[in-house]
Amino acid sequence: MKHYTWYRRNRPRVFPFAFALALVSGAGLAARSALAQELDAGSAVQARAAVQAARMAVQETGRAAQLWTPTDGLLKQAETALRNRQYPEARKQAELATAEAQLAYSQFFQGKARFIADRLERTQDLNAAQRARLKSVDALVRRHAGKPAYVQAAALERDVLRNHQMYRVRPGDTLAIIAARFYGAPDYWRAVYDANKSRIADPNHLVVGQELVIGARLGD
Repeated sequence: MKHYTWYRRNRPRVFPFAFALALVSGAGLAARSALAQELDAGSAVQARAAVQAARMAVQETGRAAQLWTPTDGLLKQAETALRNRQYPEARKQAELATAEAQLAYSQFFQGKARFIADRLERTQDLNAAQRARLKSVDALVRRHAGKPAYVQAAALERDVLRNHQMYRVRPGDTLAIIAARFYGAPDYWRAVYDANKSRIADPNHLVVGQELVIGARLGD
């Protein structure tokens, strides 16, 4: 009898402990589930934002330049992954599509800037300020800053083409002779004529003493 009484007083409290452990475990599972849902929602938001940014980059590039073939495929993969709730994959593919679209956009304008800069480099009679601006364009091209390089190159081109001088026709002058004098080759007589159509009645006969506009001409 003594042993029984002692056992009842000192027996392990198994069931209350197990019950408490179950409550704690259940609360932990609920907390982890809530955290997982929160992380999933955050991942979904990031994935949607990445896909939207990719769409905008692809559209912007498509309006100005030809997209690389893989870019559309990457965007489609991102959209598919987003619909399937594969958020990390959607974000990854969307960011790749954005990077490739932006690179294509920059390289398109970089090519245009380089073309203008090369012609300006071969243009005679650029002043010191224009030469300095041309160096700035070259520096942007070397840094692969396509759009800023093109904007500056196009502005410089417009500025150069606005420059002109007046020339008074001399005895024996022809459009070819004037073109050779100012542009380096008689083949550019058409440039002289186009700038003076309102002044020249007959391109085969120039009036001595008349003034002609000699516009700037970019190098070939």
